[in-house]
This record gives sequence, structure tokens and C-alpha cells, in this order.
Amino acid sequence: MAIHILPAQLANQIAAGEVVERPASVVKELVENSIDAGAQTIEVVIDRGGHKRILVRDDGCGVSEQELTLALSRHATSKLSSQDDLEHIHTLGFRGEALASISSVSRLTLTSRPKDQDKAWQAQAAGRDMNVNVTPAAHPVGTSVEVLDLFFNTPARRKFLRSEKTEFTHIDELLKRLALSHYDITIKVTHNDKLLRQYRAAQTPEQYARRVAAVMGKRFIEQSWAIDNQHQNLRLWGWVGTPQAACPSNELQYFYVNGRVIRDKLILHAIRQSFANVIDDKLYPSFVLYLELPTEQVDVNVHPTKHEVRFHQARLIHDYIQKVLNEVIQPHLDEEYTQDVSAHYHDYAVAEPSVETKEAKSSPQSSTSYQPTPLRYKHSDGPSQRQLTTQRQWLADSAKSEPSQSAAISSSGASLRPLQLLGQSHLLVGDQTSQLALLDLAKTWQQVYTQQFIKQWPKIVAAPLLLPQKIVLDEEAADWAGAHLELLAQLGISMRDDKTHLTLLAIPSSLRRAAQQPFIERLVAVLMQHVSALEDTSWLCQQLAIAGSSELQFNWSSALGVYQQSLELTDGVLSEQLLTFVDDSLILKALHND
Repeated sequence: MAIHILPAQLANQIAAGEVVERPASVVKELVENSIDAGAQTIEVVIDRGGHKRILVRDDGCGVSEQELTLALSRHATSKLSSQDDLEHIHTLGFRGEALASISSVSRLTLTSRPKDQDKAWQAQAAGRDMNVNVTPAAHPVGTSVEVLDLFFNTPARRKFLRSEKTEFTHIDELLKRLALSHYDITIKVTHNDKLLRQYRAAQTPEQYARRVAAVMGKRFIEQSWAIDNQHQNLRLWGWVGTPQAACPSNELQYFYVNGRVIRDKLILHAIRQSFANVIDDKLYPSFVLYLELPTEQVDVNVHPTKHEVRFHQARLIHDYIQKVLNEVIQPHLDEEYTQDVSAHYHDYAVAEPSVETKEAKSSPQSSTSYQPTPLRYKHSDGPSQRQLTTQRQWLADSAKSEPSQSAAISSSGASLRPLQLLGQSHLLVGDQTSQLALLDLAKTWQQVYTQQFIKQWPKIVAAPLLLPQKIVLDEEAADWAGAHLELLAQLGISMRDDKTHLTLLAIPSSLRRAAQQPFIERLVAVLMQHVSALEDTSWLCQQLAIAGSSELQFNWSSALGVYQQSLELTDGVLSEQLLTFVDDSLILKALHND
């Protein structure tokens, strides 16, 4: 077969196969055109789930009489004119294929009137012939696009349409997503002559929250945290649901990039990682989040339906989103139940929100009239109820015998095994001779990591921060730290002196989840007071471990990790300095109260 140019009608129908999948696809293209036209009110009228009729009416800028025929041509658009425009896309639509594709598989009527035109004009096109008839019409300023008998000339496509109810459900979900992308636009939805949805324009944070509640449900707003974080040219704001708002499906997940609703695997992975140890693996976090960044840093021209984007710095975006969400999630969790972490790293301290996050939370835009409900979430990694019952029974049996207080501590330490976590700070250990003791977990951690830091000397392994952290110290401490940047660098702490404040660039990898501001404050204060000891490597490493462990909180998993590391360090014998031997009756009473 010879090579030839496809007829316009056939080319449009092939394009329609990419753009027009179902009635919801038509609604998406038409409503996005209305938004790009600057509409303040958009009315969507659906008959029989879109099978019979789709009408989208707006009060936007309109299309002039001379451009009506051109508007129905393929690759005709007013939104792009050069290569530079393609790299800085600010509109939702830009391909110029929507109206031509829709008109090739339906009976389409486009009626429009710009402000500077005395009367409206109407263009009609239907099916393969693509002949456009333009006639005068009555219409207010704005545009109406009516689509009748979708796929009337392509029976193979029409038979794949689902029931009216199913198709309208897809349209309804689409309009919910669009309603959350442009709060300043009123959207009305009518199905079979019945007004079903009316999203009123919102201008204030309270009105924003009401629109979110109209889409996501009141429960989501009551169990969510409002966030607003700005870092250089990136901004992430919106609402993220608490672990209590997690769902068994992903239907309450809305993410927008520069106002465009997308579903991106990279972004979903970052959000999922933030909730990894907070919700069950079978549940999905709920959120309405908006990412704003320069248009040249994101490519939206990667998929015909524009549901996917490509970031020029994908790793930066991923880590930025994860860090912001971690800073929001962690402070809200009840202190009794903290996030589980790896047993071999210092992930036990709850990180403080960054200065930028604190400022954003106090900004008018992020403040709302509601307050998140206090959350008490217990991590599922603790001992099971069966384990606790077995431990209590073992303790009760051992309490009947006389405690062997004469046993040597060293030999007892070798056989003491973990039984129960008490108060997030001590681990109850015991043996079969009724010898019970409390292991101080913070001191144990300090001992383990002091030795680790000594092994890494003369320079402790540091982990660069994704986002440099502003550190505010009093004048004397700031001057001292600025004069001892090389010493701090040996301790794995890289800082830059920015005159008005210090900027933290890296932190010891074992302390990467510590609350950075108080950690630096404590360390600098103790080093200033003991200048004569700064040449003592062991002392420096010990102070680094003490400063990094002052706010440690342990759960069952992390406590077992520290216990095991301590045994490895001391050849299987717990150190006497870390143990407090106690009367077993007191422990039984504490367990009963717990």
C-alpha cells in the first residue's frame, strides 16, 4: 500500500480515540476550556449519563464569529503560539484537538458571544463530514457547547459505554476534581433535569474548607490537618487526613500540580512513604494537596489526557513532599505512640516542624475555623495480646518464688531477656530465677552510639539535609558555633554562617531524625562550657550521643533493637550501669496499672 496523507475526518476520529474515551472525557475537555476562558460560572447539563446530551455553558471570554469555524479544526488553539509557550504552559488545554475530536464522533453545536460582539453566532458540525455551518443565535456573553448522540457514527465505540448511572458517576467524580482545582469558580451540575451539585465560588480559607467538605465529606475536614509550606520556588499546601481518616480505597486522594489534577506514581509513593509506619498497609491515606512550582520545571505534554506529568527534578519533588508531610504528621501524633523505625538507626525522636512550616501554619491562608481532633494512634508493631498474657503469667509464676538477690549482676545480665516496655523509656528484663530489672533505654542508646561515633572518628559520617534548616541561637552561642565550624564538621554537623543565623546543612546519619534545633542548642551549650575537653575524642562522641538522645521515645520494636545492639557491644552481658534491679511485686503492680 502506498504512503498517503490521512483524510481529515479519519485523522480526527483517530485523535478522538485518544481524547474521547467516554462522556466524562467530553465533559473534562469542555469544562477545562471554560476554565481557560476565564469563566466565573460553569453549568454542566447531562442527559442519560451523557449518552444523549452533554451541555457545558460558561460566562467566559467567548469566541468571535470569524473564529468559530477555525475553533472546530484540528490543532487550532489560542493557548500556544511558540515553542517557548510549550515550555511554560499555564492553561489546562493546549493541544487544540478537543473540539475537532468531539465533533467527529457526535453532533456538536458551539454557540458563543464575546463581550465586544453585538450578537452571538452558532457553529454546527456532525460526524465524518465535518462541515461547519455558522448561523446567528441568541446567547449571553460566554460560550455553550452542546454534544448530542455521542459515538452515533461509531457503533463499535458506543457499545462499550456503560449504563447511564455508571457514566454519570464518572462525570460526577471528574467534576469533583475540577471543583477542587479552582475555588473561585461556581460549578452547577444537572442530570436529567435535576440539580445535583452546586459548588459555590470560595474566596476565604473557611469557604475553601466548606468546598472540600462538600467533595470529601465533613468527616475528612474534621480529621485532617491544613498545611502550607513554602521552600524557595516550591509550595505545597492543602489538607492531609489523619491516620483515622485512612480509607480502604484510594477514592479520597486528590493531588494537583499548578492547578492540574494528576495521578503520578512518584508523588503517590512519596505520600505513601510518609504514612508507611502510621497506617495499615491495606489502607490508603486521604488528602487534597496542591503543588505549585515554576512551569518550566514540569512537563505536562506527556499523555493525551494530560493526567500525567514529568518533573525535571523528580527526586527533589519526591523528597520535598515526603519531608513536608513528615513534619506535619509527626508532631500531631500522641507522644505515647510514636512512629516505628529501624532498630539500627536513631529514628526514635519526634522531629520538630521546620521554621518555614511553623510560619506557614500561622499564615492566614492556612488557618481554618476548625481544629483537628486529637489523635491517639498505637502502632501495631508492639507485642501481641497473647505475648503480654504469656509475660504476665510468667511474672506471676516467678513471683511465687523468693527472688535471688544474691545472684551476681554480671551473670544475671547475661540471661536477662526483654519482657515489657514501660513508659517508653525503660525495658523490663528478667530471667527464670525471678530476677527482674529495668533497662534504661536512653542510656543504652547513648552507650551504643558513643562507641559507633568513636569508631568513625576523626570524622563522623554525616547525612546531608534535603532542605537546609535555619538554626537560631543566642548571640554568644552563635558566635562560638561560627568560630568552631571545623570542629562541628568533625562531629558530622555541617553548618553555614549566614550572619543573622546559622544554616544546618548536614547532621550525623545516626541522628538524621532528631529534632534539629534543640539538638544543636544542647550540643553547643555543653561544648561551650567544657572548652578544655574539646581535645578528648571519647568525651566529644559521648556528648554528641547524649545531645541526640535527650528526647528519645521508644516503642517495642525500637526498644528491642537497642537491647540487641547493647548485647552485641558487650559480648552478650548487659552493663550494670544500665540496669536497675527491682522487686517483682512492684513490676506486677505496674503492669496491672498499665
